[in-house]
Amino acid sequence: MSDKDITFLCDAWYTKGDTIDCVKEDDNLELISAVRCDTSIYELPPPPNGKKGRAPIYGDKLSIEDLDYKKVGDYYQTTKLVRTKLFREKTVEIMVTVNDVDEFKNPRMFINTNPDECKLEEFSKPKRKTNKKDNNFTIGSFSDYEISWSIEVIFYELKTFWSFGNYMVRTKQGIETYINLLGLVYTFVKILPFWVEEFNELNSLSPQEIKSQLAPFYLFCKAKFKFLIPTFLAISITSITF
Repeated sequence: MSDKDITFLCDAWYTKGDTIDCVKEDDNLELISAVRCDTSIYELPPPPNGKKGRAPIYGDKLSIEDLDYKKVGDYYQTTKLVRTKLFREKTVEIMVTVNDVDEFKNPRMFINTNPDECKLEEFSKPKRKTNKKDNNFTIGSFSDYEISWSIEVIFYELKTFWSFGNYMVRTKQGIETYINLLGLVYTFVKILPFWVEEFNELNSLSPQEIKSQLAPFYLFCKAKFKFLIPTFLAISITSITF
């Protein structure tokens, strides 16, 4: 990965352990992630004063409730360059968003490990055009975090409608095979209306709705014509519960 610039988007569950270590080791790996709102944050350390001894890593400790917020759409938001114990000597940028700055309930904090200190002012401007209703993440590089939402939808649908967590195999290889096969089936059903003209009318439906629509077609072909449907489609219709 040394010749590529990579941005890793993830939620707060992943910002620990191996993920943090990986980001520390690779300078070309940028992390934009949600973090726990009680993560300790500090002002940048004061500049060297010429005195003997080790220079401090952190400045004064900060509270997210005391930061300066600006109303952006339906939320109050702020960004700031800080130090954290997650990355110690590395300066990072945080964004905090909250619905009400007075009650300050359920704040959300995000972190960007590759801020441009010389262009922080530009981070207060939208990085790209957004829908008027899309008011949550319009501050600079943090708008990239929106990309991860599509992945969240996929996992929600797989867990809720496609028996993602109901695998009955115990080996690591078996579990990985099941997950890969499930992903293949989900993708096939998702693109089928755009791939086969006869199913174009289904292109506005969710994958699980398409699967339900295809079930009678599959059973009819199997019973009347012994028609062979690709194995991965057959599995999606018959083996995965509705």
